[in-house]
Amino acid sequence: MSSEKFLDKKRLKRLDKELEAIINRVGLDRKTQDEVFDKSTLHSIEKLISDKIINIIDFPISTGKEGNIFRAVTPKKKLIVVKIYRINTATFKHISNYIIGDPRFKNIHRSKRDIIFAWTQKEFKNLQRLKRIDVLAPEPYIYHKNVLVMSYIGTKQRAAPLMKDVILDE
Repeated sequence: MSSEKFLDKKRLKRLDKELEAIINRVGLDRKTQDEVFDKSTLHSIEKLISDKIINIIDFPISTGKEGNIFRAVTPKKKLIVVKIYRINTATFKHISNYIIGDPRFKNIHRSKRDIIFAWTQKEFKNLQRLKRIDVLAPEPYIYHKNVLVMSYIGTKQRAAPLMKDVILDE
């Protein structure tokens, strides 16, 4: 076994222990912390860390009706965005109405969790479409369950303003 693989295995074991400690400390096996961090979501984040997509999650940029957006950093120190859709504390009523009739999601079960996962996939695919036609929008990198990772738009000091806050010249 190469030293890099050995270090990766040690790192994964450390992450597993850290995740288990967090779950035990805040009781996430029974509740959700800070609106989005339930046990399943923490496991998704752990996977993205072990796959070397995310190194750390810095801080929240924004909260919306369906999820929270965080600035994060890759192992190569690149700024990225992590959007986490709420599963247990979702306040976005009738979310299933937005995917009903879309042929990409015809096999989705009606559970809240399945709908949120489909919603994440739909946003990922829509961002891919925007990228293909050169619309200025975040570039989607990867999604896993209810977690979407995309490019960061803004400066090191501040994220780009929300569309509703932008004043456009004619």
